[in-house]
Amino acid sequence: MKKTVSAFLSLIIIITLFSCSNVQGQTETNSETNTPTDYKPYKYGIVEGDYIFSMNSDALPIKCSVHDGKTSYLCPDPFCDHMSGKCQFYGVKSETFSPVGNTVYYLKHDETGSSVLYSFDTDTAKTKSVFTCEESSMTSVYAYEYRLLIRVAENIVRGIKGYYFWYDTKTGTTEKLNDAYVPSDNIIYMIRDDRIIWHLPGKQDYYSTDLHGDDYKEYDFGYRYGNYYEMEYEFAEDGRRLYSLYVTFAGESERTCILKDIGPCFYYENKIVYFITEPRDEQRAAHVDESGYVTKDPTGGNVYVANPDGSDAHLLYHTDEFITGNTSDMNHPLICGDYFALLAARYEGDEMFEDKLIIANVNTGEFVVAYK
Repeated sequence: MKKTVSAFLSLIIIITLFSCSNVQGQTETNSETNTPTDYKPYKYGIVEGDYIFSMNSDALPIKCSVHDGKTSYLCPDPFCDHMSGKCQFYGVKSETFSPVGNTVYYLKHDETGSSVLYSFDTDTAKTKSVFTCEESSMTSVYAYEYRLLIRVAENIVRGIKGYYFWYDTKTGTTEKLNDAYVPSDNIIYMIRDDRIIWHLPGKQDYYSTDLHGDDYKEYDFGYRYGNYYEMEYEFAEDGRRLYSLYVTFAGESERTCILKDIGPCFYYENKIVYFITEPRDEQRAAHVDESGYVTKDPTGGNVYVANPDGSDAHLLYHTDEFITGNTSDMNHPLICGDYFALLAARYEGDEMFEDKLIIANVNTGEFVVAYK
């Protein structure tokens, strides 16, 4: 079983020490002048469906039902071992498949060496070859609404040159990106709000373009919902970092503290999702295993939500599972329609294994547990 230990919430915005007067998990009252009346959605462009798609601990593609948590291999053959070339998904990696609703698109090479894009309908279990690249190799695919952004690697004398193109799953047409601002060594970090966010590997450089590869801009992680958000922290007496979330509303010059004394947070659809961490002593008092490892969830199993202006801050759900707060790689954000998933873990001695998903509705708080 593959052990995964990653940073707590890749979408955290951490700035510098500051303070503000507000109570834990609640909001200050904002005047009508600085509270927006309409928020732009934090749009990932994920087509609504019935599953969250991911890789299990054996690096095999799986689907997890958002309705009952039932998990199954993407391959529908009950007699397949999924570990050899006889499996149609053998060799498929996280960056080479992406869902559009209940249809999964994935990249492979056929017997002639041509690079092929396949579609697999999870409702009918039917597979089709939908696009072939004969002279070059398609290496990654990323879905945004009904289109797929595909990277192609061209073999040339002095290395490999890459470019990107859109494939429309409805019409089968393609559109090459303007690569003036998309060097071949840049990769997609995410696509949201009709912008592609690019990352230069090995560096902390991020920038964005529009969906055509034009309109180059430096990327600022604080800009969301048309407003600017900043997360700052101070240390509590027990050593915890207590975060405060500030926002500068569109058209305003002064920032407002909207959430105080919270844990790390992230943003999904029309909500801010956040945690409130428990003191270390309370975690240890709850449970310490024989190796001395604290196995109590530092969040207490509580997940909170608030509106983008901090209003209606409340507990979304509580679970007895150990929520790690870790996110997946950006090829497969663990989201689908109104549902999002958080990784849950268990300990074996001093090793932590993330082998469960808590899939919750961001509006109702209803959730199911899926086993990876």
